[in-house]
Amino acid sequence: MTELAVAIAERRDSRHSKTGRFQRFLGDNTTEIGILGEQYFAEQFNVCADLSFKPRGDGGKDFSLPLLVKGEIENIAIDVKTSTIGSSLLVEQGLVKKKCIYVLVHCNKDTKKCGIVGWTWGAVLLAKEPRKWPRHIVNHVLSKKELRDITEIKTRLIKQC
Repeated sequence: MTELAVAIAERRDSRHSKTGRFQRFLGDNTTEIGILGEQYFAEQFNVCADLSFKPRGDGGKDFSLPLLVKGEIENIAIDVKTSTIGSSLLVEQGLVKKKCIYVLVHCNKDTKKCGIVGWTWGAVLLAKEPRKWPRHIVNHVLSKKELRDITEIKTRLIKQC
């Protein structure tokens, strides 16, 4: 899995430099770490990760899952945020979508092993006052203690045959 993530990350990073779009530098191997988190989430939910190159990005949607919400089945957008620290879920101000689910995945930077920390609705993130953290980026921030257990999404998941 790591070799594939490295190859995809290198290709994406080189193409982003040609399109003029780039991912803000947040640390070493940012693109690779993000891909590893998406692959891990895909494995946990038995769905396919879209690892293709999108010149304009993915629009904040990594997956769409059919979930039971208030008695109705809805296809809900999922945005996986992967961190090598894993202590907080960060989503940049202006990019949070109210009806999107944000999932924090921790990726050990040495072993490249991942684990899901928790999740929240975009509406919950939007209620958090944005702040400059880390560095100069203004984010909505939720600590891992404020996140919900991933089993709740698994129990809401509607299996399609």
